[in-house]
Amino acid sequence: MVFLLFCALGFNTPPNFPQLPAGYEWKEYSSYDVPREYCEAYLPGYKLPVLTDSSCLPYTIELKDLKFDVGKGDSLYGWVRYTANPRGDLYNLYDRDWRKGIIQVDWGVHKEQELTPEAIMKYFLAATGIDYSRILALKEKKVEQISIADRTVYRVRSFWWHYGCDGGYQEVGALTFYFIPGKRLDYLICCATRFYTRTPSFDQNQCDVDEPVKQLSKYERLYPDRIEQIRELERAVEESFRVK
Repeated sequence: MVFLLFCALGFNTPPNFPQLPAGYEWKEYSSYDVPREYCEAYLPGYKLPVLTDSSCLPYTIELKDLKFDVGKGDSLYGWVRYTANPRGDLYNLYDRDWRKGIIQVDWGVHKEQELTPEAIMKYFLAATGIDYSRILALKEKKVEQISIADRTVYRVRSFWWHYGCDGGYQEVGALTFYFIPGKRLDYLICCATRFYTRTPSFDQNQCDVDEPVKQLSKYERLYPDRIEQIRELERAVEESFRVK
């Protein structure tokens, strides 16, 4: 059913649906593409304590416009999200402030393995599938190898597309993923922006819908070009992320 819906949307996308840059193509990934071992940094076998500030994190990062929002973790596993407007809500994954983008950092116990492009892609799918979408657009050469603070880092640039089960609700954005292996811990970082949304509209003739709601009920919302914004988030990670 989901596959058929995706195919239909591929040929009949909503009005003003953003076009992908040259070289990118949408593809739907399944949860079966990600073995459980690649989700260990997200789903450890014990309860993680809630983090109230960033003082105990095993890394440092300098983010001009983003601030510590929420997170859970200890010295072995954890995650932290940064936004421009921290809300401290651990349970609402979708009520996030996208104005300046979002950065999430996850960490988990280091795993000795051969870091092939296939292995990096499994980590990428584990990260994006939990917080964003399994409908992604990537280039043919998906994984880049770069350096951050004299450390080998693997980067994946992509776009994400999330939609409701009836196709009425749509979100599209850009996402850059980093896998940073370390001696004690491995780090997974997602930088994300959103540049298109489509929401079901209200019946403007309904008398019981107040005016503020009516003003927010436009079907399509196009945001400014966010390619430069995702590059700003990338620069913040690549210039300031350090392992303690």
